[in-house]
Amino acid sequence: MVSLKRFDCCPRNAVLVAFVALFVVTVACAQVAAEDGLFQFEVQLNLEPAQPAFDLNVWVEPQECTVGDTVRIYASTSRDAYIYIWNVNPRGEVYPLIPSSREQDNFIRKGQTLRLPRGNYRITADTVGTEYLVAVATLWPINPESYWIKRARELAEAGRPLTSTADEFLRRLEFAELTNHRGAYAAKIASFTVQDPYYSRLGNLSISTSPQGALAFVDGRHVGTTPCTVRDLVAGYHEVTLVKEGYRTVVETVGVRAMVTEYKSYPLTMLGTLLPVERVVFGPWRLVVTRERDGATRNFPADMGYSGTIQIRPKETFDSKLYQVEGLLTVLPGGTAQQVFLLLADTAQSSDRGRTISKNVGPFRVLTTIEDIEVVDRGSVFSSRYIKSVTLSIQVVWTGSLY
Repeated sequence: MVSLKRFDCCPRNAVLVAFVALFVVTVACAQVAAEDGLFQFEVQLNLEPAQPAFDLNVWVEPQECTVGDTVRIYASTSRDAYIYIWNVNPRGEVYPLIPSSREQDNFIRKGQTLRLPRGNYRITADTVGTEYLVAVATLWPINPESYWIKRARELAEAGRPLTSTADEFLRRLEFAELTNHRGAYAAKIASFTVQDPYYSRLGNLSISTSPQGALAFVDGRHVGTTPCTVRDLVAGYHEVTLVKEGYRTVVETVGVRAMVTEYKSYPLTMLGTLLPVERVVFGPWRLVVTRERDGATRNFPADMGYSGTIQIRPKETFDSKLYQVEGLLTVLPGGTAQQVFLLLADTAQSSDRGRTISKNVGPFRVLTTIEDIEVVDRGSVFSSRYIKSVTLSIQVVWTGSLY
């Protein structure tokens, strides 16, 4: 708003002091006339209103659903804006919802509610777990060819979606894509839960062994020591594994009926007195890693009902520079992933060539040999060093040691 005001002031030689708060004063013109020792001047006040708050709301209906249900996604903003929404499923796979091949127009007016889907298609819940929505609203469009926008879109279209947590993906967007939108964007993460459609059809399983004291696992999850009862199992077939030192491991598929307790009893057979003999149960597995997508997973069987899963997990910065390569081993049944090696760009050296890293996890020993490694001292935004390539050879040895 612009207004014009006139002031009569003190004598010409006096000191003028003006306090101006919450607006900008621009002196447009001054007209001085000597009259009885007084003078007059005119000022033009340009009042610049504060920018309105920029709010973004995102929500999902229904908030809790089952596999196969139709999901509706809503968003609204307090200002005219361009909306960007990505879905991060329980596996960490990132899929753009808008803009996308089906939803290209992502501009909405303030107070308007965006509803997805808008076209002749459905958004369905297909993975059990927690789904996340990463939403961003900007006052002007983000360049569709910018790195993370383009990469998430192209990898999803190729059937090899980008993997990330919702928080990490939003941080990447804010760092790389939204630096030119500071003060002119809003962001939010929303979530909803997807359950198994047969979750309500539950039964119980009672397990006993002779002798007692065997570790009991159902579908790879440790449920107790025999005798024990496992409650609230989804009706259907489940794999039961029983492990006791000095006895043969029992693995059996058991049917569980809804609203019924099934009783199962197993005699355990003693093993011979010979000590376990070490032997290679997996590998050598040779793998060349030059980027994040070179990560891989392999499964292998072993003795006494055990098996394992080994995973190579590279990580790179937003500008596609490898800063670490990690190896993980999960012992089945019932184990959790444990680190067996970690290569960091900051500490890796060319002298690491030929070095073997040994790590014992449960009844296994993992031997990781660095056949070749190339480290570059410059080029990454986050670090002065990055791993250009590393060649690994991995073997897993069965030791038989359970401790």
